[in-house]
This record gives sequence, C-alpha cells and structure tokens, in this order.
Amino acid sequence: MTYGELFDEALGILEYDGREGREAFGPPIINSVLAELFEINNRLRALAGKAPLSEIPRCADFDSDIPYEEEIQRRDMVLGTVCRLAADEEDASLHNFYSAEYELAKRNHRDRDEFAIEDFYR
Repeated sequence: MTYGELFDEALGILEYDGREGREAFGPPIINSVLAELFEINNRLRALAGKAPLSEIPRCADFDSDIPYEEEIQRRDMVLGTVCRLAADEEDASLHNFYSAEYELAKRNHRDRDEFAIEDFYR
C-alpha cells in the first residue's frame, strides 16, 4: 500500500471528496501515525522473524510504499489517519467512534503473546 492509497482510503471512509490539499496536510498526519505505530509494527516484525526497522519512516511523497506490515497498514494506519482527519469534524461522535476503533486495534496487537506456549502435559 502506498501513502497515497492509505490517505485516499481514509478520505473515502469519511466520504470526503476531492484530493486538493492532500499533499500539504497529508504527510504530517501520516507521519504522526507512523510514529505512534512504530513499536507495534516492530513487534509484529519480530514475531514474524523479520528484522525490526531501525528508524521511524517518514512520508515524503504519496507514491512510496509504506514499509509497515500489511495488517498494520490495512487497519491501524487507516484508522489512525481517519481519527486525525475526523478531529476537525463538528460532530464529535465521529471522532470518538474512530478513536475507540483505533485504540482497540492497537490494544489487540499489544495483547498478543510473543512466546510459544509450552505443552506441559506430555
């Protein structure tokens, strides 16, 4: 998934049309989500036997691929971006809903057990 696809998906969820201005306000929003999910992404990479990322990536342009695990891209990053976009809405319930969904998604990753369960009944 590219940064542009992520941002367009978030805009689509909120039913915003048009893409004007996204190059100006999109990268700071995406960069804050990247920073917030960095440790969770590295944990998922470790669980999958992959090397952790050494530094938090930055959105420089919308054509680049996001270097995070796909499950982080498809749910957490979309929800985090939607949450930040909805913060400007007059209807606070929209922001509250997506904030709760985003926090739940992050908590689900944190609650995973990284160690294999030993079978003591053998």
